[in-house]
Amino acid sequence: MNSLFVKAALPNAFVFLMDYVSGHPPSSFDNALVATTDTCVAVGALPDSEGETSIAVVLGTFEPAEKLSLRYEGVLHVKGPYLSLVNAMNQELGSIRFDSAIANVQVWTDDPRVPSRIVFVVAPHDKYR
Repeated sequence: MNSLFVKAALPNAFVFLMDYVSGHPPSSFDNALVATTDTCVAVGALPDSEGETSIAVVLGTFEPAEKLSLRYEGVLHVKGPYLSLVNAMNQELGSIRFDSAIANVQVWTDDPRVPSRIVFVVAPHDKYR
Protein backbone atom coordinates (compact mmCIF):
# COMPACT_ATOMS: atom_id res chain seq x y z
CA MET A 1 0.00 0.00 0.00
CA ASN A 2 1.37 3.40 -0.98
CA SER A 3 0.79 6.40 1.23
CA LEU A 4 1.65 10.07 1.40
CA PHE A 5 1.89 11.86 4.74
CA VAL A 6 2.14 15.63 5.16
CA LYS A 7 1.97 17.90 8.19
CA ALA A 8 1.42 21.54 7.29
CA ALA A 9 0.05 24.87 8.48
CA LEU A 10 -2.58 25.58 5.83
CA PRO A 11 -3.23 29.16 4.65
CA ASN A 12 -6.97 29.82 4.49
CA ALA A 13 -7.51 26.43 6.23
CA PHE A 14 -8.09 24.34 3.10
CA VAL A 15 -6.36 21.39 1.48
CA PHE A 16 -7.10 20.11 -2.02
CA LEU A 17 -6.62 16.62 -3.48
CA MET A 18 -6.31 16.81 -7.25
CA ASP A 19 -4.16 16.36 -10.32
CA TYR A 20 -1.93 19.43 -9.86
CA VAL A 21 -1.83 20.17 -13.60
CA SER A 22 -5.47 19.71 -14.56
CA GLY A 23 -7.50 19.82 -11.32
CA HIS A 24 -10.01 22.62 -10.79
CA PRO A 25 -10.90 23.48 -7.16
CA PRO A 26 -14.49 24.27 -6.19
CA SER A 27 -15.48 27.92 -6.22
CA SER A 28 -17.34 27.70 -2.91
CA PHE A 29 -17.71 25.52 0.18
CA ASP A 30 -21.20 26.75 1.17
CA ASN A 31 -20.28 26.26 4.86
CA ALA A 32 -19.54 22.55 4.33
CA LEU A 33 -16.41 20.69 5.43
CA VAL A 34 -15.95 19.07 1.99
CA ALA A 35 -16.51 20.61 -1.43
CA THR A 36 -15.85 18.94 -4.77
CA THR A 37 -15.63 19.27 -8.51
CA ASP A 38 -15.10 16.42 -10.97
CA THR A 39 -11.34 16.92 -10.61
CA CYS A 40 -10.81 18.08 -7.01
CA VAL A 41 -11.80 17.19 -3.46
CA ALA A 42 -11.34 20.13 -1.08
CA VAL A 43 -11.47 19.84 2.71
CA GLY A 44 -11.57 22.52 5.39
CA ALA A 45 -8.81 22.22 7.98
CA LEU A 46 -7.29 23.70 11.10
CA PRO A 47 -6.40 27.39 10.50
CA ASP A 48 -2.66 27.93 10.15
CA SER A 49 -2.79 30.33 13.11
CA GLU A 50 -3.86 27.39 15.31
CA GLY A 51 -1.18 24.95 14.17
CA GLU A 52 -0.47 22.22 11.66
CA THR A 53 -2.88 19.74 10.09
CA SER A 54 -1.82 16.11 9.58
CA ILE A 55 -2.88 14.92 6.14
CA ALA A 56 -2.57 11.46 4.62
CA VAL A 57 -3.37 10.03 1.21
CA VAL A 58 -3.77 6.26 1.40
CA LEU A 59 -4.02 4.17 -1.76
CA GLY A 60 -6.14 1.08 -1.34
CA THR A 61 -7.84 0.00 1.86
CA PHE A 62 -7.91 1.86 5.14
CA GLU A 63 -8.73 0.84 8.68
CA PRO A 64 -9.87 4.06 10.36
CA ALA A 65 -8.25 5.00 13.62
CA GLU A 66 -10.34 5.79 16.64
CA LYS A 67 -11.84 9.27 16.51
CA LEU A 68 -11.85 9.46 12.70
CA SER A 69 -15.22 9.61 10.95
CA LEU A 70 -16.17 9.28 7.31
CA ARG A 71 -17.17 12.73 6.02
CA TYR A 72 -17.30 12.20 2.24
CA GLU A 73 -17.38 9.46 -0.38
CA GLY A 74 -17.32 10.16 -4.11
CA VAL A 75 -15.55 9.97 -7.45
CA LEU A 76 -12.58 12.00 -8.74
CA HIS A 77 -11.38 12.23 -12.37
CA VAL A 78 -7.61 12.22 -12.80
CA LYS A 79 -5.87 13.13 -16.07
CA GLY A 80 -2.22 12.77 -15.07
CA PRO A 81 -0.32 10.01 -13.33
CA TYR A 82 -0.16 11.85 -9.98
CA LEU A 83 -2.55 13.03 -7.29
CA SER A 84 -1.34 16.02 -5.32
CA LEU A 85 -2.10 17.68 -2.02
CA VAL A 86 -2.30 21.42 -2.66
CA ASN A 87 -2.84 24.34 -0.29
CA ALA A 88 -5.03 27.39 -0.93
CA MET A 89 -2.01 29.30 -2.28
CA ASN A 90 -1.76 26.68 -5.09
CA GLN A 91 1.44 25.25 -3.59
CA GLU A 92 1.95 21.52 -3.98
CA LEU A 93 2.54 19.89 -0.58
CA GLY A 94 3.28 16.43 -1.98
CA SER A 95 2.16 13.98 -4.63
CA ILE A 96 1.62 10.26 -5.09
CA ARG A 97 1.49 8.20 -8.26
CA PHE A 98 -2.01 7.06 -9.23
CA ASP A 99 -2.44 5.16 -12.49
CA SER A 100 -6.19 5.28 -12.98
CA ALA A 101 -8.37 7.85 -14.75
CA ILE A 102 -11.17 7.58 -12.19
CA ALA A 103 -10.73 7.30 -8.43
CA ASN A 104 -13.12 6.58 -5.64
CA VAL A 105 -12.28 8.86 -2.74
CA GLN A 106 -13.23 8.79 0.91
CA VAL A 107 -12.43 11.62 3.33
CA TRP A 108 -11.99 10.78 7.02
CA THR A 109 -11.42 13.49 9.65
CA ASP A 110 -11.15 13.85 13.41
CA ASP A 111 -13.58 16.79 13.60
CA PRO A 112 -16.72 17.65 11.59
CA ARG A 113 -15.87 21.37 11.32
CA VAL A 114 -12.17 22.10 11.94
CA PRO A 115 -10.14 18.90 11.58
CA SER A 116 -6.49 18.63 12.53
CA ARG A 117 -6.29 15.13 10.98
CA ILE A 118 -7.47 14.40 7.44
CA VAL A 119 -7.17 11.09 5.60
CA PHE A 120 -7.97 10.74 1.89
CA VAL A 121 -8.51 7.08 0.95
CA VAL A 122 -8.15 6.58 -2.80
CA ALA A 123 -8.81 3.49 -4.91
CA PRO A 124 -9.18 2.89 -8.65
CA HIS A 125 -12.84 3.06 -9.60
CA ASP A 126 -12.94 -0.51 -10.93
CA LYS A 127 -11.39 -1.96 -7.73
CA TYR A 128 -13.59 -0.18 -5.23
CA ARG A 129 -15.90 -2.25 -3.05
